[in-house]
Formats: sequence, structure tokens, C-alpha cells
Amino acid sequence: MDQIKNPTVASMEGDGYYNRNSAMQAAGIARILPIWEKVAGTVPVGDETLVIADSGSSQ
Repeated sequence: MDQIKNPTVASMEGDGYYNRNSAMQAAGIARILPIWEKVAGTVPVGDETLVIADSGSSQ
């Protein structure tokens, strides 16, 4: 029961681990970003609240 309250393994590494080990993800984002920007510019937005959720992982 103590391991549930105090897990010994963190869900994410700290100290910049993700940023140091995500070159492939960064390369993919760099290639797709211009397309995302173009498509996002075509989305009709009115007076309603617009919410964008980013469920990615980063530091």
C-alpha cells in the first residue's frame, strides 16, 4: 500500500530529459507546422470561446 501512496518511479523524467531526447519529434513538428498553420487559418471562428488543448509532454 505504501508504494501506491509513494511511487518509486516518476511518470516523467525531470531535468530536461524530454527536451534532450526528442529530436525526432521536433523534426516531425518542423515539417508539419506550416501545414497546421495554413489549415488553422481556414477554421471559421465566431464569437464563441475557442479552446485549444495540448496534451503533449514537454518541459
